[in-house]
Amino acid sequence: PPERFLVTSSFGFDSSAVGLWWSLATGGTIVLPTDDEVHDVDALLATIEARDVSHLLMVPSLYEALMHRSPDRMGGVRVAIVAGEACPASLVRRHHEVLPGVDLVNEYGPTEATVWSTAHRVRPTDDPVPIGRPIPGTTVRVAGEHGRALPHGVVGELLVSGPGVTAGYVGDAAATAAAFVDLDEQRWYRTGDLAIVSDGNVRFVGRVDDQLNLGGVRVEPAEIENALRSVTTIDDAIVVAAGRPARLVAHVVAVDGADVDEATVRAVLGERLAPGAVPQRVIGHDRLPRTPNGKLDRAAAARLAIPGRVPDAMGEVVDPSQLPEPLASVIWAWNEVFDVAVGPNTDFFAIGGDSLSAVMLVTELGTRLERDVAVATVVRGRTPLGMADLLDDPDRGASSVVQVVWFRRGPGEDGPVVVMTPSWDDVFGYQQLARAMPDEVDVVAFGLDDRRSVTTVERYVDLVLSELDELRSDRPIIVVGWSIGGVVAMELAAQLEHRGDGVVAVGLVDTFFPGEERHLWSNRWWKYRSLVTPRALPEWRTEIGKVVRSRLQRLRGRFRSDHPTSVPPGDAAGDAGAADGVDRAEVAMIGAIPADAFAHEPSRVDTPVVFFAASGTNPARTHRRWQTVADDLTVVPVQGRHRGFESVMGAERVGRLVDGLRPYLRR
Repeated sequence: PPERFLVTSSFGFDSSAVGLWWSLATGGTIVLPTDDEVHDVDALLATIEARDVSHLLMVPSLYEALMHRSPDRMGGVRVAIVAGEACPASLVRRHHEVLPGVDLVNEYGPTEATVWSTAHRVRPTDDPVPIGRPIPGTTVRVAGEHGRALPHGVVGELLVSGPGVTAGYVGDAAATAAAFVDLDEQRWYRTGDLAIVSDGNVRFVGRVDDQLNLGGVRVEPAEIENALRSVTTIDDAIVVAAGRPARLVAHVVAVDGADVDEATVRAVLGERLAPGAVPQRVIGHDRLPRTPNGKLDRAAAARLAIPGRVPDAMGEVVDPSQLPEPLASVIWAWNEVFDVAVGPNTDFFAIGGDSLSAVMLVTELGTRLERDVAVATVVRGRTPLGMADLLDDPDRGASSVVQVVWFRRGPGEDGPVVVMTPSWDDVFGYQQLARAMPDEVDVVAFGLDDRRSVTTVERYVDLVLSELDELRSDRPIIVVGWSIGGVVAMELAAQLEHRGDGVVAVGLVDTFFPGEERHLWSNRWWKYRSLVTPRALPEWRTEIGKVVRSRLQRLRGRFRSDHPTSVPPGDAAGDAGAADGVDRAEVAMIGAIPADAFAHEPSRVDTPVVFFAASGTNPARTHRRWQTVADDLTVVPVQGRHRGFESVMGAERVGRLVDGLRPYLRR
């Protein structure tokens, strides 16, 4: 029985029921991390260590990140459960290597069968990894035509029966009849998954209908392909999952060999499909790959190039053994993590690098060099050569307080620069949005390398403007800010507008109006609920101390905003964070944004503002407050939450943001 179960999934996701009811029914404690902790590997590890978590359940990719980062902080864990994605054998080997004696369980189960159907305690030698045997009360069958059971070793469709199987889909008799069958006086759910029984265990093989799994969310490509073929300009289409992390890509053939207008096609699909089913890329071809019998070849389509995302040339590929340290170790680490030979100038973001691969990269590199390597080394270094230079000289490139990260430099001259001001502790939160932007659009993000040296929104904007002036031509700009970063984005747009520079739109992604951040209390509520226990008295003392300190810092920030001489805006000493009257240790930050943003008075802008409102968190009063400083404000609702698994910045939702900004992308 779990003593302290870490629940990392949303309550809207069926797997959360396991940790909740298993723990509560046996007298255990539920540990509820914040959304930010779930998306920050180091913060999540700190929670696991501090709360002495005994059981956890998460997708394999997140667990893999924990394994590579700091498994020594998971000393109290007795059972680790992975679900929602295929469990790779490499993760199994890593788990048993660093956490010997800790049970690793691979579980499988469709929502229609109430969370779990099978489970398998994974052994170090399991390759491939089975999904196991049915749990008590559940029966599974690998079936062929007419639902008859197939012999062991023969691939068939996996059927599930038992009290956990639902009666059907509410209000959809046709879908119920297609997915549920009565055989041998039992009700069975047809999972659509292909499986095989080997050595007494069930092993997942694939999908009957080629359904795609994107981070535990199943997507039906046939539905998307039919919608694509209904577009008047499209003759044929095939949809695949590509990249790391996986994203939907549509490869299409246009009518009469015409060019494909990706923006138009995505806009049409947005009216016909759910946001998560709209491909992030629509790529035109003269013809699509087919098998010898004439069927579309999905395996070959998944290997097709994605223009504008991964460059054709990786740069000069070199033999690391012939290079000096630390460059040799850096390239060895890159080769290991990305499973491809790279050169000194290979770009991290161009080859699909993300927060997970960044963690894996610095962990692998730290092991080789026998020293700690910060994730910031990847972002600042960008290439193996850049990282090696930083490792040789940590102060190299750190003269600027502002961190500049190019996600992509578009090949065209007509696209604007999209400036995104990160709201939290790194730029990776914007990566999915950057990937979803049209290829001709340059995408650059700004953050703070030295967060304690900037105390006000105005100072932050001054620094960004100086960097921006060196980076861009006279092309117009769209400024995007998420959460509290939107406050900075609005001030940046106001300053650009005041200077007469070309700013065509501001995108506010679920940004509260300063002083109206009450919708963020939903996260705090669950945090405090987790502390309702006599043993949590030390945590309560810490939490109360944090609240008191934050209130005092806020008052101090307001006082300083009335007396700007404490940090002269143009003082060079302010750049280094050493101006007289400022105690660096006392400067309050919210992630990578000055706490001053909570009390900042937004400047009025004439520039069009597009406000993306998360359906699960943002109240209508927020829109009304922003209308007081933005006459031209459009509200675009986005299904999802401020942060977390259903974040408006998630891969399946960023298409909605791109579509909302699309009218301003080609000005």
